[in-house]
Amino acid sequence: MPDRAYLYRIDPELIPGARNAINVCLRLKPEERITIITDTATREIAAALQTEVEWVGSDYSLFLLENHARRPLKFMPEIILDDLARSQVSIFAAQTQPGELTARTQMTSVVNNHKIRHGHMVNINRQIMLEGMRADFLKVDDLSERLVERARKAERITCKTPHGTEFEAELSPTATLGELHDALEVLGIAVDAETLIFIDEADEHEKGERHQRLHHVKHGSRVHVGRCKRIATTVNFLDKSEEREFPPGARVRAVKEWAVHAFDMDPKDAAEHVLQLCNSTDRPPSDTPLHQLVHGPHCALCFDLVPEKRVEG
Repeated sequence: MPDRAYLYRIDPELIPGARNAINVCLRLKPEERITIITDTATREIAAALQTEVEWVGSDYSLFLLENHARRPLKFMPEIILDDLARSQVSIFAAQTQPGELTARTQMTSVVNNHKIRHGHMVNINRQIMLEGMRADFLKVDDLSERLVERARKAERITCKTPHGTEFEAELSPTATLGELHDALEVLGIAVDAETLIFIDEADEHEKGERHQRLHHVKHGSRVHVGRCKRIATTVNFLDKSEEREFPPGARVRAVKEWAVHAFDMDPKDAAEHVLQLCNSTDRPPSDTPLHQLVHGPHCALCFDLVPEKRVEG
């Protein structure tokens, strides 16, 4: 049977983020059904999501993973998959554990086959709920549209917001930090104390006074703008997982090089494997900056290191 996430008072600090997730991101309707999948570590957040679902008036089921199988999961419990297939909307709000790729893949297969609107809140925590999940995503969409319009007149500067928008413009090799800030303002991107600007694959973000030169800028440089100082990156290989933080401008190839070393792979085996985004079939090109793959407020990515030759079946 489905579980119940909350037995105590709901933390009101989590409600705004939960309301954003249910009403804005997933746009849950009263006539729809939703399945919530969570775990013991995340049940406080799941309880907030549950209250918002009840406020909407939708039918729902909630499952606490530990109540149905031992972690780490080898397979997603059938009771959860069967319930998921009955829903139009779903949320996975839980912490990942090594070796659970198969279980998550089973879940996403049901999601894809039934065209379910899915909120994949992997490794969601209190800080994200209090910060990123409180963003006004409707305003973000509006800003993105306006940025696209202005960017058509710009030349060769690449800047990335935390919400997935990218632009290119050209900067002089002698540009100052102030000139870069002004260029971003023209594009409609406000630079404040929390804005982090990275040039190409630099480990550190640009900081200092407006008159200071941008020493790393050259013709064709890419500028990455966002709130992520580092991108927490997980790579799964067979039954192993490794984690490391990368700067936003780091390329996919850098992640693979690190992963090959971390898993002590034979060079021949390494050459036959590629990085694939977790719970998907997307295999981004090796020169793709990590920031282009981050969506929403989460400064995190997950890859599976898989054989390059796909097995058709």
